[in-house]
Amino acid sequence: MVKTVKEPLRKILEDHFLVFEELTTLLAEIKNIVNLRPFTYVSDDKDDPEPLTPANFLYFGRNDFDYPMQFAELFDKHSPKRHHDEENFIKLCF
Repeated sequence: MVKTVKEPLRKILEDHFLVFEELTTLLAEIKNIVNLRPFTYVSDDKDDPEPLTPANFLYFGRNDFDYPMQFAELFDKHSPKRHHDEENFIKLCF
């Protein structure tokens, strides 16, 4: 289970550092990814029933748990706030 969380984290983060809110959002999205993985083999036949996932049990009766997320917005290096924070960090260190 740890590997299923670490792999998406490594792919998304690479060498970026996040503030708490960004990390919380990222972990919530990874939780969605992990919970949407099917328990069984997924058939190519469209007439077969949809496979069960952990999300089916966690969000019983809801179908809105697979929302789209734009990770590019989280890691926009050119955002004014992030640029300002990076400049302040560099000034403090040197």
